[in-house]
Amino acid sequence: MIQRDFIKRQLEDLGRTIGKIISEILKLKELGKMDEGIKLTQETLENTFDLNIENILSIPSDNFVQTLIEEKKYTSVHLNYLGDVLFAAA
Repeated sequence: MIQRDFIKRQLEDLGRTIGKIISEILKLKELGKMDEGIKLTQETLENTFDLNIENILSIPSDNFVQTLIEEKKYTSVHLNYLGDVLFAAA
């Protein structure tokens, strides 16, 4: 139970952090600061998800989710947060 609460807290913290980052990315896009938004996205991918653009592009799209689950041990929560970041960056 204690470990479960700890993991839940960590995921909630990750969610808050990702929310702030997405907000910042969207703000930069609104201001037309695309270069800064791209840089923030790249930093987020590297620091939070241990991924970079080259990694993402090298994963076949038909096997993308399965690859992240197997290689990175991502849960559905991680995948949702990653999707949110990628969507905001797009």
